[in-house]
Amino acid sequence: MARPEEIKDPRVWITEGPLKADIAAAYLGALVIGVAGATSWKPAVQVVQELSAKEVVIAYDMDQKTNRTVATAKRMLAAELSKMGITVREAVWEARCKNEKGIDDTLVAGLEISLL
Repeated sequence: MARPEEIKDPRVWITEGPLKADIAAAYLGALVIGVAGATSWKPAVQVVQELSAKEVVIAYDMDQKTNRTVATAKRMLAAELSKMGITVREAVWEARCKNEKGIDDTLVAGLEISLL
């Protein structure tokens, strides 16, 4: 889990990879959990519970649009968190190029991120 110097966003974010989490935490001012891979989401659920999070934003890579494994893992994570009574949102963005498939590159590029 990555922690920013100052927490400005009370939500907990979940993304793919610890390096992406470090970068996202610095830009978002939020706690960001970096799962080892899209399908390795179960440990993140435990961390969310330990943090007593009320709202989670899932920020998986945009290849979820074409990669069924990533899309399925994201849905399973969202369903598990919802069962626990946690509000779940999804971060989405429009990549200008292939370099912005992850939240880290998107934030560095200054692109707008929307929450669903």
